[in-house]
Amino acid sequence: MQFRLICQNLLLCFLILQTSCRKQAPAESASETVVPVPTSTPSCDALAGTSWVPSISGVSVANHDDSSVTVTKDIYTGSGLLTGLGQSYSANSSHVITISGIDVSTDLLLGGSATLVAQTTGFPSSLSDGAYPVLISLNDGVNELVNVSGCTSGFYTCLSGNCNTPKVGCGPDPNGTGGSAFLGATAAERRSFWDQGQRIGTNDFLSVNTFPTCNWSSGTPSCSFNSSPGSFFAGSGKLRSGSGVTYTAKYVLLTSSYSSVGDSFSAGIKLTVVRKKDGNQGATNGATDLNVILVGTKNITQSRTDKGKQNLDALFTHVYNHYFTQNSSTTGIKLGKINVIEWDCTNGGDSYATVDLSKAGQMFSTGSALLPSSTETKALNIFLVSSITYSGSGTILGLSGGIPGAMINGTSSSGLVFSSLNKLGTYNPSCSSSGTCTISSQEPAFIDMGSTISHEMGHFMGLNHLSERDGSTHDKVPDTPQCTTLSGGHLTISSCRSESSCNNVCSSSQYASGPYCSDKTECQFNHVMWWTSKNYNSSGQGDGNIFSTNSSSIINYSPYVQ
Repeated sequence: MQFRLICQNLLLCFLILQTSCRKQAPAESASETVVPVPTSTPSCDALAGTSWVPSISGVSVANHDDSSVTVTKDIYTGSGLLTGLGQSYSANSSHVITISGIDVSTDLLLGGSATLVAQTTGFPSSLSDGAYPVLISLNDGVNELVNVSGCTSGFYTCLSGNCNTPKVGCGPDPNGTGGSAFLGATAAERRSFWDQGQRIGTNDFLSVNTFPTCNWSSGTPSCSFNSSPGSFFAGSGKLRSGSGVTYTAKYVLLTSSYSSVGDSFSAGIKLTVVRKKDGNQGATNGATDLNVILVGTKNITQSRTDKGKQNLDALFTHVYNHYFTQNSSTTGIKLGKINVIEWDCTNGGDSYATVDLSKAGQMFSTGSALLPSSTETKALNIFLVSSITYSGSGTILGLSGGIPGAMINGTSSSGLVFSSLNKLGTYNPSCSSSGTCTISSQEPAFIDMGSTISHEMGHFMGLNHLSERDGSTHDKVPDTPQCTTLSGGHLTISSCRSESSCNNVCSSSQYASGPYCSDKTECQFNHVMWWTSKNYNSSGQGDGNIFSTNSSSIINYSPYVQ
């Protein structure tokens, strides 16, 4: 998970915790309210007023490119023996779960992708915690796409039962000679994306692996189909799909708490394969739907006031601006249909209105399971709560269920969440009581909330922070800057601007007057995925507004962009 923490001095800072066939009916409205059927009838206060119906300029179901994009979902199952963190196993043993006949007979075209979401099922009740479904092989009938090796003697090195050290040489293409279908120009980069997809060491017992078609001979993001050493994918150069093509996936169920387990313990896998067919490449003709889940009586009540409705429209106007208006030539993602879901007291929503970080996964799982099945893989789930607490010592502004998040409902990674701080009905008192709330009248904390939603959406669709707060870890996207200069023990906009790579191309006067040297790659710490707080001028330009070209390519492959 990724989350933002409001520190005691109220400076917004980021921490990282890595634990993420459609045809639009012409007459369908751009927004709709969906209220889940009550599952119980506790003593709940009646709700006054009418539900929020989004009124946001530019948002329309017509934004979807239905002539080019379709998304399909298939489910497969398998079972096998559990494997301990440091346990040896044979590549052909019952510890390896093989799922054959995965249908990829529809050509995924230029901008398509295949996403594999694997969940552990039937974990033995006699064991504690759970197991990670780790993808070790994906074969398209001609090519081995993942090429994991070096793990049969154990995924971790265990000493006295403590398994804290990943096995050296265990991973996809560890020697840089075989290639893998994970993005990245080097074996180390591809290993990083593989690690992230498997969720090993987290509390999410699922894995999410997305493979873009990489249907090009040059360009970005770096596609190992073409850049790998040797003859990997020679003569093909893209993810195979089309008539008669099927894939075979292999998984190992890696326990979370045991160095070794006996052969009497087994579990299952539910594998959901989401295939996106897309004739576009890059930022063209895409839109994403949203499920906005208002959690708890306080948020719902405030959302039903005139001020609450105005603020919600303003919040998602920021999202629309970040993904399209201000980045039409890079991200180019519009908003399609916004479904409004009121998760009220009768459905147990009040119990999650103030949610601790440790319960966020449970909220995603429970809340997303209540959503209409018709929105699955089509609408990104955004939970709005009153407050997100962190071990009783702080308040988190927002977090994503994973990088990327699960494309299906009912999992601990099925959404993102942000906090209203119970101010949905009181933010922006300077805005007129009628009409739109312009950015010049909005409070800085409110503007940052809009940036937080866009930021967490970026995580959910596969993007990391450019550089983490301690300056030691960076994303693998080639056209985003890296920063290592700290101030007060962490990165800041000023400390990173002082680095020569940026300082040489952007003067202090340029930075002060805006638009924050956004055209200089070395200075793009105003990227939406920058880890820390944002600063804006009166027109809304500033830190936290841009996506790089490569970052945009990555999220455009998400099944949510249709």
